Amino acid sequence: MPSHEELRAAFALFDRDGSGALNADEMRAVLSRPVGGKVSAEQVEKVIKQFDSNGDGQIQIDEFIDAFGSGSSDVLDPITYWAQQMGAFPTVDFSDLVPDGAGCEIPKTEERGINLKQLLTVYTHILRRCEAEGWTDFKKAKHTPRTVALYDCAGYVLNPATKQRQCSYIELVAHAAQVPTFFVSHWWGEPVFEFAMCLKQHARDRFWEKESDELNDMPYWVCAYANNQHKLSGDVTNDPAQSSFHKAIALSKGVVSVIDTTATCYTRIWCDYEVYVAITTAAGACTYEDDGSRISKTYDMVTYVEHKTIDWLLNQGEPPEPEDKPLGEEVAIEGRDRPQLHFPRHAVCLVDGNSFSDCNDPSSKMARERFFPMEIVDRALDVDLAKGNASVQSDKVHILNSICGVTDLNAPPPKQHSMYDLINSALHSRVASARLRVAVEKAALDGGVRLQRMLDTFVHAPLVSLQVSFQDCEPFTPDICTQLCDALPVTLQALDIGFGFNTSIPESICRLVNLTELRISDTFHPSFNERGVASLPDGMASFSKLKYFRMTGMRMITALPKQLFVNMNELITIRLFRCSVEVLPEVPPSLKVVDIEGHTREVTAHPTLDALDLKTRNGI
Repeated sequence: MPSHEELRAAFALFDRDGSGALNADEMRAVLSRPVGGKVSAEQVEKVIKQFDSNGDGQIQIDEFIDAFGSGSSDVLDPITYWAQQMGAFPTVDFSDLVPDGAGCEIPKTEERGINLKQLLTVYTHILRRCEAEGWTDFKKAKHTPRTVALYDCAGYVLNPATKQRQCSYIELVAHAAQVPTFFVSHWWGEPVFEFAMCLKQHARDRFWEKESDELNDMPYWVCAYANNQHKLSGDVTNDPAQSSFHKAIALSKGVVSVIDTTATCYTRIWCDYEVYVAITTAAGACTYEDDGSRISKTYDMVTYVEHKTIDWLLNQGEPPEPEDKPLGEEVAIEGRDRPQLHFPRHAVCLVDGNSFSDCNDPSSKMARERFFPMEIVDRALDVDLAKGNASVQSDKVHILNSICGVTDLNAPPPKQHSMYDLINSALHSRVASARLRVAVEKAALDGGVRLQRMLDTFVHAPLVSLQVSFQDCEPFTPDICTQLCDALPVTLQALDIGFGFNTSIPESICRLVNLTELRISDTFHPSFNERGVASLPDGMASFSKLKYFRMTGMRMITALPKQLFVNMNELITIRLFRCSVEVLPEVPPSLKVVDIEGHTREVTAHPTLDALDLKTRNGI
């Protein structure tokens, strides 16, 4: 006999509005999936009456558990059971989903990632069947292939395709385990097409250097495809820390939130929990490259937005020949000696830290990410973990207790807790940091209200990394620069900041004594030589944990503080690009790499540098 947790998990698959009850519209949508959309109101009423013991015209979750808990029916696929009771369950051909020789057992759910090729095959299957069979949503509206959400896909495709084998979808279509590169947090109401386009863009932004085949084979962990929807008890556990979700996050490089256009995902308790795990484990999972640069789990955000943007990598070389131009639209860019090419995109991704597709240039990153809708940012800033919704109320109870460290996971969770505040501020600050420049640019229009709200999220946030550029940003005034540096949390370990046209760096930045990686840059166009940061604060010598230091485009600085590096006993790398420093001051014995490139002046080294056996010494 199935457990109550299995029953609740099965019920949640079809409770579209998370109310804990199936109404006639939801039932009709659910029952229409396996029978080709041909379900009458009378048939739905008949099914509801079989389970509706209290006569309210709906199937409550308790009624569902009482009916299916007897073990007399196929509880783990109740929709198929209901369809069979109606005598209408057509045979559907799912062979186009399964490659030759595919089908395997993958014991560890966390190793059931789905790659882009497999995901797009699902959408191709939807294209073949959706309109031909008259698929509808729970409001009885007809679907087009592009409107079919994962809720619908589970009922029409995933569950019936895997029913015979009683396995996860990935075990049906894979040849072996597919260890995920990223974990995907999302809402099941997102259309499958938009979801696939979001992950395709994310893969491209994160791993541009890989060939197309490599990108298509890159696995993402997505619960609907990884969990065995017929036997959920082993994957959706009472303790969220033991769930397949948590294990998959631990195995992945990071988490990517696919955010639907209404940001509904942030109102779902499981999505909030996934973001919590991603953000709070970032510092603990931190490791370092040989040059001292920091590596940790990342938290990225991507949403579906059709737009055209400059492809910075494709515009680096010579202009393409005319026959290579169909995808691009020529656009004149100020300061460029030839037109740049705008390329159509289906999605925009906020990447945590550096991205290869941006040439590791913060200004390119900001230009690419400017299409991310501010409306979604505003909704994300309103997220309150304790108010997150769950289709199964016990899930919310277990998650909140787990987060708060309550031993009895079934006890009523605290209504207020410091961990709720910590997680809320972690998410708010991460979202705010990604769109901070836009808030600065629009501060004159809204009186700086949104900017101040974003800066307020930093004060108590457990933020460990921040990358933001204000290069060429005239509204980034010295006052706003000071506001920003005053608000930065001392938890920061990695900071990459472009100071734009400011003439100084505020002393308050010296509070960030936990920094292990610091990248600072200035607007380095030759015509702006008379403007920019003229010196570094002496207090930066307090960065005793620093491993990696880089300055870019700071042409107004000719001398560094004499004691800048003396106390940095863990410093491994110093990189100076397109700067004007004349003397490199005393360096610690831990130093391994000195890289100076594109300098306007010859650099003289302090004698301590000559005494070191460096791995790399370039330009000095």
